[in-house]
Amino acid sequence: MDLNEAVALTSGIYWVGAAQNQNNLHCNSYLISHNGRGLLIDPGPPAEFEAVARKVQSILPIEALEYIVLLHQDPDVAGSTPLFEAAGFQGKIATHWRTSMIAAYYGISSDYYLVNEQNFELTLGGDRLISFIPAPYLHFPGAVMALDTQSRTLFSGDLFGAISSTWTLFAEADYKEKMIPFHEHYVPSNEVIRPVMGSLLNRKIDMICPQHGSIINNKITDHITTLRDLECGLFLNPVRADLQSQGGVKQLAEQVISRFIAFSGADAVSKWFENSKFTLDLQHGVISDYRGNIEDLWNDLFDRVFHADGSRLISLLEPMVEKFRSEYGIAKPRVYQSALLQEQQVTAQLRKEKEALEAINANLQKNLELTREEMTKDQVTGLYNEDFFVRYLLNIFNEAHWEEFHTIFIQIDHMREINDSHGDYEGDEIIQQVGSILFYEKQKLDYLFRIDGPVFVLVSSRKTREAVIEQAEELRSRIEEDRRFLKQITVSLGIVSANYDLIGALSATEAMEYVFTIGRKVLRTAQRSGGNRVLEDIYASEREGNEGRAVIIEYDQFHAQLIREALETLSIRIKICMNGPEAIATINDFHPDVIISELFLLETDAFSVREELLEYSRTKDIPFILVSHQKNEAAVVRAINLGIVHYLKKPYMLPELLGIVDAYVTKAMQHGS
Repeated sequence: MDLNEAVALTSGIYWVGAAQNQNNLHCNSYLISHNGRGLLIDPGPPAEFEAVARKVQSILPIEALEYIVLLHQDPDVAGSTPLFEAAGFQGKIATHWRTSMIAAYYGISSDYYLVNEQNFELTLGGDRLISFIPAPYLHFPGAVMALDTQSRTLFSGDLFGAISSTWTLFAEADYKEKMIPFHEHYVPSNEVIRPVMGSLLNRKIDMICPQHGSIINNKITDHITTLRDLECGLFLNPVRADLQSQGGVKQLAEQVISRFIAFSGADAVSKWFENSKFTLDLQHGVISDYRGNIEDLWNDLFDRVFHADGSRLISLLEPMVEKFRSEYGIAKPRVYQSALLQEQQVTAQLRKEKEALEAINANLQKNLELTREEMTKDQVTGLYNEDFFVRYLLNIFNEAHWEEFHTIFIQIDHMREINDSHGDYEGDEIIQQVGSILFYEKQKLDYLFRIDGPVFVLVSSRKTREAVIEQAEELRSRIEEDRRFLKQITVSLGIVSANYDLIGALSATEAMEYVFTIGRKVLRTAQRSGGNRVLEDIYASEREGNEGRAVIIEYDQFHAQLIREALETLSIRIKICMNGPEAIATINDFHPDVIISELFLLETDAFSVREELLEYSRTKDIPFILVSHQKNEAAVVRAINLGIVHYLKKPYMLPELLGIVDAYVTKAMQHGS
């Protein structure tokens, strides 16, 4: 088999990937040719474009490609798409809408065929049906798989992929050992992968073609059930098993050796253990003799591999080791401490080389030196605690000149109910896990503290207020979507900006108290409004009075003015907009308590405005009142689906509208008080 040429797999399907194996991760591209038209699945990274394009052109011209399919958005999947466009591609990009939003940043100019809007199907060359199967969060929210219904070939994207230095085009007997560690690293949990694998078991599949690793053309069901039952992801808490009854340390060590052999080959493993305490039977993957204390076997095994091959395999095996640690209570090999230390040293060296970060880092170091003796850590999360955060703020505000900076106050929603239902121990574990998520999601120059109870503070290094709001929304979504908790956990986030022009005249203590007071007030407002939202300090600073706020979206200025005059009698401040884009910008800046909108607007309609508002936590719950001369069944159904409770048909009774608005504003003022 010549891997420098296209390889025919089955009727009209070809492997057209590059033969190179980068960092033990092989990328595959596939071509379906039918009735003179083509469909290219996952074109691959730019570095492999020439090889892939040459193989495609050996089957049919690039101009004959009807579709390029992107199963998800990563550069190793989609990066070369603009190069195919430059080479003559004139078709459409078939993908999920979530992928299209990210893939656009590669500079793609072709039209999109959004499979989620086309019943997850497309037809190639007039009559060849391709069915798309959603694979959400494996490992991207918009990930899909593609099933060619004619040949029963599944193009599975990252699923069924593998990492190995001994790559072959078709999967061999040990492929599952190569496949498992790849999924242990990239799949968030068994809860995510199990239903997807369950759906595949109900389909007729003769061959699986993953984007990484090898093509599976036998024992299809066996490979699917392996992934269905795979325990993966962080924070696994399996029932503790008795190690001795399961074969002792030797049995675990042999599982690790089997994984080494699958990844690097028996010859390489044999060399690693020459002149060692180990005698290996590589044919059967067992330790036939160990000339040492059996209690030292576990550490000696990993030490030997680390010194022979570096941290590459050690890092790859960490999920497996964590699983053993959780199941059997066996200590983590000491080599992981060495690997971690080495990684920290490399990170520190890279940080020193970046001149742009040196000034910021020096300023942080100065603040840390001033408080070093007082530095304390929170016992539950390991983060700096409230005492350190207070001193950190005081050091900043004692400076003669300091720049504007932004803080994000973060509170776990419904924490009291969680403690009452599950106990303080479970509550502390949730706080610990949320702290871990925040720590690993923060930017390099962000600083994270736990101040009290379920409340954290993140000092953001992002410069603009808009960027900080976006960061807060990302953190909120990340925690809401996490599946490691017993129940869904959400957080409320309040953004406080410390501006020298605003509080520079205050003493350091007064300025520190200002940040705390406003932060807690915004959190309280977010919690009283139901939680799971991002609010800004404008809610605390501008809600001190008794005026409510409303936005009117109406192209008929006579009608808009009529509503304004009526609402002003209720001490409600009004903003009037004539079109959708203007309304979105006004709502984000003005933070109204209620929105009154005509259905038909300039450039768009009220439904489109509502859909955009629903995408952000700070605007999704603003009450939306619809008014229009048109009110039919279809419009009412769509309004209900968008959470619009009040839909008034013109002409309506003005007191009815005033009563609805007054009720919403009163409720909002009570939450903000």
